[in-house]
Amino acid sequence: MNTYISILRGINVSGHNMIKMEALKKIYTGLAFYDVQSYIQSGNVVFRTKGSDPEMIGIKVQAEIKKEFGFDVPVMVIELNEMRKIAKENPFIMDKSKDGSFLHVSFLSGD
Repeated sequence: MNTYISILRGINVSGHNMIKMEALKKIYTGLAFYDVQSYIQSGNVVFRTKGSDPEMIGIKVQAEIKKEFGFDVPVMVIELNEMRKIAKENPFIMDKSKDGSFLHVSFLSGD
């Protein structure tokens, strides 16, 4: 089973596209994802699944959110090892002994 992080764009911002994290976790569980954990009200979710295609996983999540809540939410899914690689190879932390916990990273989709 693979571990993924999904990043949902544009939910819970200024009172728009509101999704409670419990409802979001329910969607993921309903898609047969395991060990679902959300991070505050951000729309970032960590989960495990047998699926191996991050793009298809994102499409499934996006479709379920549209079905359940009636609005489109772009969903980007990144495999955990890829996220680790991004953090490890970050060129902006030259001194690897420094604390990188406050580092911000932006992800851009191909859309």
